[in-house]
Amino acid sequence: MKTLVEINNIPIQEISTCSILVPLLLAGFKLKTGGFKFHLFFLFLLFGAIVDGYGWFVYSTDRNPVPHGILQYCYLFFEAIFFVWLCTGFLHYSKSKLLRRIFCVLLSSTFVFKGWVLYTSNWNPSLASGTNSVLDGVFLISISFLSAFALLHMAERELDLLSFPWFWILSGIFFYCFGSFFIDLIVRSGLIANLWKLRNFVNIIQYGFFIMGIVRLRPKRTEGTVPHS
Repeated sequence: MKTLVEINNIPIQEISTCSILVPLLLAGFKLKTGGFKFHLFFLFLLFGAIVDGYGWFVYSTDRNPVPHGILQYCYLFFEAIFFVWLCTGFLHYSKSKLLRRIFCVLLSSTFVFKGWVLYTSNWNPSLASGTNSVLDGVFLISISFLSAFALLHMAERELDLLSFPWFWILSGIFFYCFGSFFIDLIVRSGLIANLWKLRNFVNIIQYGFFIMGIVRLRPKRTEGTVPHS
């Protein structure tokens, strides 16, 4: 019983929020080593840390949450397009550009609609929970598919897969998107209502994958096919 109480007292939300700082700092030290993809990956981590830090400040000081809601929406939009660009950059077949365009249009349309839904709900996700959850599900399942597809292509071409930095980074993206979608699906179905906290563990594990990839980045290491801009 004592152990259970101690576990429940662990500030897992705070740990999950602060965990991004570890890969962010490591990526900062590796900026000169990585190429363009890695620089964008660092920007993605930095943007996420700013959003999380500002959100922590807003809700701990009881400030107006609307600016944070808008900033978080912009971050999620950037995250979606960046993930599509990154994942399709590792696809080695003739239709990869077409697939990228399709998913960019799909997720851009999804997030434009999501922005309208949040705007009409005063940027309060809880007031638009049903529609918002469906739109988030479109994003999560789309990136789960693309990252899994990219990992399969990567496995076909990389002889030493476990030493390839982007294998770990894309594995983290897949784990987070698929894990979050699975948790949301179970919670929304009403089967298990107390699984929301598992999202924090999924988030922390994702950063663990990112760290594994960042520490494996070496000078002059081939990053794979660079996505077309």
